[in-house]
Amino acid sequence: MPEVQLTAQGKATKYENLFALQVAGLAEVLVLEGGKRAEELKRTLNVLNKNLKVTGNLHPSHVNRPPGLTVDEFQVVNLKDVK
Repeated sequence: MPEVQLTAQGKATKYENLFALQVAGLAEVLVLEGGKRAEELKRTLNVLNKNLKVTGNLHPSHVNRPPGLTVDEFQVVNLKDVK
């Protein structure tokens, strides 16, 4: 299966005990796991409920877990700055 790189923007949230991204228009959250900046994101405690822009590889859902997105890059987005 080829890798699909994706940049998604949404609200940082939790899914069970994992970081996730709630993206408007998607039926499920994207679980944020793996990638070169995943551990840094986990240590950044003040990102919950803030708007994030995350770039990484999309992974399909499996078992009872929604699809995943690796955290290769992320940034907090101030919606006032978005035009």
